[in-house]
Amino acid sequence: MKVCASLVLVCLSSAFAQTLPPGKGGEIIDANCGGCHGIGRITGAGGKSKTDWQSTVERMMAKGIDIKPADEEVAIAYLARYFGEEVKVNTASAKDLQEQLELTASEAEAIVKARTAAPIKSYADLAKVSGLDIRKLEPVKGRLVY
Repeated sequence: MKVCASLVLVCLSSAFAQTLPPGKGGEIIDANCGGCHGIGRITGAGGKSKTDWQSTVERMMAKGIDIKPADEEVAIAYLARYFGEEVKVNTASAKDLQEQLELTASEAEAIVKARTAAPIKSYADLAKVSGLDIRKLEPVKGRLVY
């Protein structure tokens, strides 16, 4: 009976387990934030600007988390990339698209050119943009607004 109960708990915890998107800085967040907050609290706190994430990390450092100075900027960049503000695909400037989505200048310009011809209404439409490596946007597609 104890074995069955333990197995059920393991299965349930695995079913509810969340992981961070792969990327440089994820391991820093997991190691320093996940223990106190759980990943759900971190992933649910999206929509913050890079400045807001910087304030959050600094506040947590003041409370005692031990992020090395060299890792601080990496962690902030990771949080801003994967849990940052929404990006309005049809109105953001090419520079904003490039910076917020880590695209090349030519990829950002390709989006601007495509939306000038016709508004981009979905991720599927975005995937059709010539000159854009859509795989770059897969991890952040939840931040995209059409």
